[in-house]
Amino acid sequence: DRLNPARLRADDPGPKDCCNDTPTPIEPTACDKAADDPAGCEYYRTRHQDFVDRHECCEPPTDEGPPEYYKKFGFNYCDKFTRETYPRLSPQGQAWLQKVRCRLQQDMEERLEKDPGLELDKEEFEKFVLESHNVAYLGAGLLGLPCADFAKIAATYELDAWEKIIFRWQPLVIGLATIGKCAQQADNELREAERKLRDAQRELIEALLE
Repeated sequence: DRLNPARLRADDPGPKDCCNDTPTPIEPTACDKAADDPAGCEYYRTRHQDFVDRHECCEPPTDEGPPEYYKKFGFNYCDKFTRETYPRLSPQGQAWLQKVRCRLQQDMEERLEKDPGLELDKEEFEKFVLESHNVAYLGAGLLGLPCADFAKIAATYELDAWEKIIFRWQPLVIGLATIGKCAQQADNELREAERKLRDAQRELIEALLE
């Protein structure tokens, strides 16, 4: 029979079952941590280890290992956003990041509870991850962030991530378009400032010549 343990926390591994396809419920670690606390990212490493522990004695062995998202993307970018991007964001951007960190972990738990076999379906798992990021990013108010925050968020992602998500991840596609608009807006404002400066210089020269 499959083990049905009490809720498992990232700092308390609890009981284990070494051949079990049903994910152990895990409390999100980001929701009760400040957005600049790296401990809020431990959820993803615990999710990875839970999969390993639940499949270490399966016969035959599980063909697929843990979803690479847990450590390579989930933990890696949660940690990167927390340590590197958060301090550079505006207060509005920092509040956005806190909401996103919590929402992504909550959505993962809710989906795994509804669909315990999700981890074993690579295509469906990746589809869910993309959809959940779309919802979390936009739902937390991405489109209302200052232009500078868009650039810092987009710059957090490394090339390998961009190759996978650039045409599939709606928030970043929208973000890139917005960055372009911001750049155009800044260029227009600079041109307007230059025009006003020239007008002021001309008016000053005319006043001196009178």
